[in-house]
Amino acid sequence: MRRAVIGMMAMVWLVTAGSAGAQMHGPQEQMMGGRQMMGQGMMDNLGMMSQMMGQMHRMMGQGNLGPQQQREMLDMMNRMGGMMQEMSRPQTEAMQARQHHRLEQMQRRLEVMKGESHQH
Repeated sequence: MRRAVIGMMAMVWLVTAGSAGAQMHGPQEQMMGGRQMMGQGMMDNLGMMSQMMGQMHRMMGQGNLGPQQQREMLDMMNRMGGMMQEMSRPQTEAMQARQHHRLEQMQRRLEVMKGESHQH
């Protein structure tokens, strides 16, 4: 289970780091079909995912998570993976806003889990 979580975290980190790096070296906004490929909303969401993955990695490394918390964390990673697949297609501002809202919900849950892991 831990290897799967670490593998998923590494995959998400590589994709978010690669996307951010491509954005830094490319034009400010790429257009495809009249829609922004990498607008500010998407960059914000990818940055938020990257921070959450780092936080998850630290929490997993501490070894204080129970089985339920580990399953919940893996579920969050799977949901982030789904969002990344959505991000691979052209995005509207509404789609980016929905993704941001889901990420904020996951971030709040992650903060609760962080507090719970310190109690063990």
